[in-house]
Amino acid sequence: MSEDGRTTVQVAGSDAWIGDFSPNGSKIAYSELITATQGNIVVADSDDSNPIVVYSWQAPDARGGALGAPAWSPDGLQIIFQIRQGFGTCQQADTDFYVVGVDGSGFAKLLDSECGSGNFKPTYSPDGAHIAFGSKRARGGGPTLSEEDIFLMNADGSDVQQLTDGVESGSSPVWAPDGNRILFGADTAAQLWVLDLEEGAGVPEKIFELPGALLLEPGAWSPDGSKIYLPVWWDGSGSDVHVLDLESGQLTALTTEKDTFDGNVRINMAGS
Repeated sequence: MSEDGRTTVQVAGSDAWIGDFSPNGSKIAYSELITATQGNIVVADSDDSNPIVVYSWQAPDARGGALGAPAWSPDGLQIIFQIRQGFGTCQQADTDFYVVGVDGSGFAKLLDSECGSGNFKPTYSPDGAHIAFGSKRARGGGPTLSEEDIFLMNADGSDVQQLTDGVESGSSPVWAPDGNRILFGADTAAQLWVLDLEEGAGVPEKIFELPGALLLEPGAWSPDGSKIYLPVWWDGSGSDVHVLDLESGQLTALTTEKDTFDGNVRINMAGS
């Protein structure tokens, strides 16, 4: 989609789920779910030409699962993603992080979870030193997002730290381009929050609220950090992509087609 929302182009098939542009904008990584027990992490040119499967997943049993939320490392050499194993008594909780090289080499587990304490949507800091993610590990798990907090760890999976706790807790962290702030959405309301890491990861600040909406899903910062692109969920029938101007607080719809689900916004930082 163009920055003003006037032009949209499909770059992956209907079985693709959540894509992310490479740092130089020439590639895209996405997950594709083949069946309830099979899936792939795919790297392709940004127009979805020349796709290469860098990791193939097979569920260990009939419970199935899913893999998704791929995100590039800032050096463009590897991809982090999540694998959920099974839909049984653990609900969505048995979700771990893995990394793989863009050529398919170096596959390894980066962060493990116990039943009831899953980890979700990892994302590298702009300097590649840290990874922010959502997790239920501090709350004993559960099937709802309202039990999720924001965590931070080193890029090698060490030194896991909890950043949020309480009513401000949320999910889907997104780094600001300057690497000093983390955007996330509220668990139970249409709110956006920002955590300033330069202030010692103190109390999160609510920067926007949209009464009447069901949910605001953090999407992506503009390259200059002045805007945020995000899906707005009005009800269970669909969602649209909007852009929020941080200085004026103005929210503008970029897509308005009814009964469709537009979400998981990613920005090509290279502008290509």
